[in-house]
Amino acid sequence: MRRQRVVVKIKAGPTWQTGPPEDQPGWDEHAEFVDALIEAGTFVMGGPFSDNSGTLVLLEGITIAEARTLMDSDPFVVTASSRSTRSGTGRSTSTSSHRLPDHR
Repeated sequence: MRRQRVVVKIKAGPTWQTGPPEDQPGWDEHAEFVDALIEAGTFVMGGPFSDNSGTLVLLEGITIAEARTLMDSDPFVVTASSRSTRSGTGRSTSTSSHRLPDHR
């Protein structure tokens, strides 16, 4: 069975302070959140942009809608250190979730 992959772009939010992710409010909780996604096999890879303006995340085995819901529960998004980007209305700022083909 093919596992769907989803790429999510996340922008720095209004409480993001100058500096790397480790210096932001909610870092420890965010790290625990990501560790749990890795353990579950959902988080494939991701990391911040070199200018710390956001991050790109590759998730696996979930739908675009599930990825949006999941990213909205990331402690960085909850504390407004980051903004989960998505299509539609609400807190979003752009359309950024895309399904990638699995080329295994």
